[in-house]
Amino acid sequence: KYYFSDINHTNKILLDEKEAIIKHSKIRQYDLLDKVFLYEKRMWLKINKNSKILDIFVNSQKLQLVFDNVYINDLTLVFKTLHKLKKQRAKNANLWIFADMSSRADDNAEHLYRYVMNNHPKQKIVFALRKDSCDYLRLKKEGFNLVDPRTLYFKYLLFKTSKIISSHIDKYIFNAFGGDTLQSKDFIFLQHGVTKDDISNWVNKRKIDIFITSTKAEYNSIAGDFNHYKFSTKEVVLTGLARWDALIKNNVLNTKQILIMPTWREYLSGKIQKYEVRTKNPDFIKSLYFQKWQEFLCSKELENLAKKYGYSVVFIPHPQVRIYLDDFNLPSYIITSYKTSMQKLFCTSSLMITDYSSVAFEMAILNKFVLYYQFDKDDFFSRHTYTQGYFSYKRDGFGEILEDKYTLLNKLKELIIYISTNSKNNIVENKIIFTNKKNCQRIY
Repeated sequence: KYYFSDINHTNKILLDEKEAIIKHSKIRQYDLLDKVFLYEKRMWLKINKNSKILDIFVNSQKLQLVFDNVYINDLTLVFKTLHKLKKQRAKNANLWIFADMSSRADDNAEHLYRYVMNNHPKQKIVFALRKDSCDYLRLKKEGFNLVDPRTLYFKYLLFKTSKIISSHIDKYIFNAFGGDTLQSKDFIFLQHGVTKDDISNWVNKRKIDIFITSTKAEYNSIAGDFNHYKFSTKEVVLTGLARWDALIKNNVLNTKQILIMPTWREYLSGKIQKYEVRTKNPDFIKSLYFQKWQEFLCSKELENLAKKYGYSVVFIPHPQVRIYLDDFNLPSYIITSYKTSMQKLFCTSSLMITDYSSVAFEMAILNKFVLYYQFDKDDFFSRHTYTQGYFSYKRDGFGEILEDKYTLLNKLKELIIYISTNSKNNIVENKIIFTNKKNCQRIY
């Protein structure tokens, strides 16, 4: 890789005085004070074991090569390092570790594990999940080979495995043995959902060998040029999410259920403890997030709507909100069980109310209705762990955006009446390309 500021510059890459074959390339953009500061050109070259000299010219000027903070004139040190890494990888067992959250399954890793277990039984696989998880017994009965991530045995398996396949990038995995835990492993990032915002500041810190995406816009926003991601077409693949196969298969129509699923605000989090568990933030109830959602959920208007039209209401906010549920003092008719499968909730709901969560894509896959309650848009994108990306809720979203309780309630009533006579949601058509129930097969 090399850095440049002139996008019209020329380059020449030579291997032993012959033009090199570039298998993958990427132009990454760096910003300073909201303006482009610098570009980085990343390239993957085809090099055989006999290659000796690499020359890179930018605007006819030869660049000095640096590898592992050492100036080099040939590829000797590069091959020496690669040989050492190859020896480390050779010690890995043909074992794949799957993981969703340490305390919860029911996500992409679970669904891909099930596919491999049923279709490729010779492959050695284990699934990381705490024994106190509500999903543990369910998966144990199904025949999942489970291991508790808090145990020494899990660390042994992590040391021996060749592939780690996860929907999350949690510290108990990538930092189990220090910063180089994944150096000799393949890390397959299944993702927790569709990436619609710019999360480059977070994922760029991690070693990701395969990065799963689900829409063309998402794929291009990560693998394409002139964005903030370090990843290219080498790592990023377009397959669809593993869990969508079962989602489409188990869809239920003509239900009367409102699913309310707001996402989290990182700036409201308490201190992080082991296995991604956080302490409770005593100031949470003072936040606009708490006040606005409580105001809506506890409103008589919502209760009257549900009773009049025979709807059940399910409130399942982001898992980080779970420890604050009692603070909401929700009316008894609102269901809040986290033990119910997320897949089942999507399949048995008629519509969803969220704020910025990518779970709206789950409803889009099922061609169901979505409302966005966004009362803190500016605050959310300025203070959260990511910034707004290619996705515009107004242009690309799957429903209307509401900013206060009254317009949300009015639109909800309109939608309930509309659903009673029109089951089809035309808004989401043609926005999702993978609906053929073969996502797991593509990922494998």
